Amino acid sequence: MKKGIVKKLIYGLTACSIGFSSFAIYKGFIANKDLLKNQSYQTEVLKQLDADMIIMQDFSYIKDGDLKKLVRLKPNKEKEICVEISSEITDKTKNNIEKSLTEFNEIFTNINDSYNFKIYETTELKEFNKKSTISFKYKTLDKNTYGLTTAEKSKNFFFSNVDALENCYIKKATIYFDEKVFDSLSNSSQLYVIKHELLHSLGFSDLYDYYDDETSLMNVGIVGYSNVLSPNDLKMLYVAYGNKHINNDGSFNQENLDKVKFYINEYEKNYYEHLIDIIKEKTDVELENINKEEILNLSLEYQKSKIQIENDKFNYSLDNYSKEGNLICGKDYVILPDIKVKSKFKNNCLYNDFLVLFKIDGKLKCYNIDFYHFDSDKQIDDLAKDLDIRIN
Repeated sequence: MKKGIVKKLIYGLTACSIGFSSFAIYKGFIANKDLLKNQSYQTEVLKQLDADMIIMQDFSYIKDGDLKKLVRLKPNKEKEICVEISSEITDKTKNNIEKSLTEFNEIFTNINDSYNFKIYETTELKEFNKKSTISFKYKTLDKNTYGLTTAEKSKNFFFSNVDALENCYIKKATIYFDEKVFDSLSNSSQLYVIKHELLHSLGFSDLYDYYDDETSLMNVGIVGYSNVLSPNDLKMLYVAYGNKHINNDGSFNQENLDKVKFYINEYEKNYYEHLIDIIKEKTDVELENINKEEILNLSLEYQKSKIQIENDKFNYSLDNYSKEGNLICGKDYVILPDIKVKSKFKNNCLYNDFLVLFKIDGKLKCYNIDFYHFDSDKQIDDLAKDLDIRIN
């Protein structure tokens, strides 16, 4: 192990105290029936995908896992979501918006064909005032707030009656970028903010606590290492919007859901390969190759958790929580994805995370990886450059 890796210790800040990310202000929603017609199987899909819905539940005021109260972007009959980009938006920012929409369209081909994000000219949108739209505009925002999402107010929605809320939809979302600084951001930072705000328009809330889901695009702590949706972001989208597992007659299609699970699993493998590459780039750690024989029937511990590995599967237990799952193996890393880890910063509660096996200096050990920004007053690009990684 090279000297210095253990010295990469920077105190973490909660997402709300960092302050450089965007925060959604939703004014209201459109109440309606189950337009996506996928609610009858959502509980089963949630179970099979092993999704953690906390980021959508927090926004939707869900109690006891009532998925009928997920707030979602209302679909249009034409299977298009109309997108307006203000003429004042610069070419650079417009190009990054288009890139982000292309990525979301590719993702939704595996989720729901009704969500095809299509850009229209402002003059054309006059014909779509009754349709679901997303608009991108400039506005003067608070210091270190680079993006902000608002939604159309509706007389059908009252915060005082959230317990009775079901089938609520966002019809019109407006995404604002700070007119003074946004165009000066790097492409990477712009892409992060754009996708973060698009997820707001789809019903995702901000992570006001850093340790709810470490890898989500709604977590401002990840700025600097990723601007792609996390595997759990993808799972949440499918639970909320997915209909590939539903036949034309409304019956459940397990074969198609298995295809969705395969797609998500492949996405997850690519995500962690990308993540490990960035960790290697941003730290001075030297990872050694791991042979499959080294992890066969391996027993180990991380803090107070116990881990048992058999072939390509793992069993993880911590207090009253346990999880069985499939390993994600690369040549010099092994990922234990989608598990709950005890937080040191939030009264020992559990949060959504992953663990990784690295072989360093000939020793195979289990590590947790944390991402930190130290100075909340820095610009977002400077924070990205100053991102520090702690390998525990």
